[in-house]
Amino acid sequence: MEKNGNTELHIHPLAKVTTPFDVWQNRTNAKNLEHGTCGKGIGATMKRHESPYKLFAADLIAPRAMLIEKLKGIAYYYGFIDEAQVNEALNDFLNAVDGIDWKIDDYTYLNSFENLIFEGSQGILLDMDHGVFPNVTYAHTTSKNAYEICQLLKIEDIEIYYVTRIYSTRHGSGWMSNEKELVLKNNKEETCIFNEYQKEFRFGELDYDLLNYALLLDGAYGTVTQKNLVVTCLDQTDEQFKKENIKTEFDQIYGSYSPYSEDFKPIF
Repeated sequence: MEKNGNTELHIHPLAKVTTPFDVWQNRTNAKNLEHGTCGKGIGATMKRHESPYKLFAADLIAPRAMLIEKLKGIAYYYGFIDEAQVNEALNDFLNAVDGIDWKIDDYTYLNSFENLIFEGSQGILLDMDHGVFPNVTYAHTTSKNAYEICQLLKIEDIEIYYVTRIYSTRHGSGWMSNEKELVLKNNKEETCIFNEYQKEFRFGELDYDLLNYALLLDGAYGTVTQKNLVVTCLDQTDEQFKKENIKTEFDQIYGSYSPYSEDFKPIF
């Protein structure tokens, strides 16, 4: 806001909505805690949407009586029977809803912009279709969704930037191909740290076979006019990126040597 950036958030009508009851489920379900969770209710929300108890962004601006009935149904879906407890959670949620100036638009809203930037979420190999179950995220972490929106809007000029650290990481439970302790430097700005739900942030050397596999998977979702790779955290280790180990042809490979833009440059 200090730099006069755009602070408006527009939401698709069919975006799935997380409730306090989903957060409770994520944080108390023993199997979920064993598999790993961020504790924000996201996995529970996605799982709930496989049932009839759905809640979409459009429901937040629906007639209030209908929204309340949907929320009560979600509470009962999770086994809440204490009416006072349910009403307290509902009041907190509804107060939050009332405090937001909702801007809910379908994809045609995007036609008002000359350029669109789609930001990836998590690693390709945490994708619900491609990761090692059950330690995956309930989302498509590939470029699948972005490609589908581009097709819908008839956008053909697509440039993609894949991003990897110079080493492997995993936050929480799940398989890693080459986990080992790494001695890193200049990592005081690390945002992925231990928390009570995801647990430890784990490390390993960069697995080029897995990287090639992930790139192969993602490349199957669509075609691009330019394909780039960004290698980050190059200042945190003495390890050099081995371009010869990469099977995908890139138009440009960039390196990042700090959290700052002045240390971002082409390396191949």
